[in-house]
Amino acid sequence: MNQIKYSFCTVRNLLLQKLTSDFTPQHLSIINESNLHSVPKGSETHFKITIVSNEFENKSHIQRHRSIYQSIDNLKNDYKIHAIQITAKTSNEWQQSTEVNPTPSCRGGSKVKSS
Repeated sequence: MNQIKYSFCTVRNLLLQKLTSDFTPQHLSIINESNLHSVPKGSETHFKITIVSNEFENKSHIQRHRSIYQSIDNLKNDYKIHAIQITAKTSNEWQQSTEVNPTPSCRGGSKVKSS
C-alpha cells in the first residue's frame, strides 16, 4: 500500500494556521526547537512562538499567554507538544522593540550521556 507523506501538515503549520485564525497577527514566527532537546530526530515537541497582535491590547502578560494556550490547547494535547516559549506583543510594543528572549538551555536531560 502506498503511503503519501503530507509534509505541509506539520505541527508547526497547524500552529501557524490556528494562531493566524484566532489572533490575526501582524507578525508571527514559529520555530521548532525540538532539535535542541533530548527527543528523537524530526520531533515537533518544543516551539518558540513570537506573535504580534492587537488582540493583546490591554491584556497582561499572563492573559496573553493564557489566550494563546487556550487557542492551541487541542493541538498541544493531540500532538504531545511538550514546551512552548511565547513572546506576545502588541503592534506598538513590537515597534518599540523586536527583541525576543533567547531560548533557555534544555533542563530535561542531556543529549550527551554522562559517564
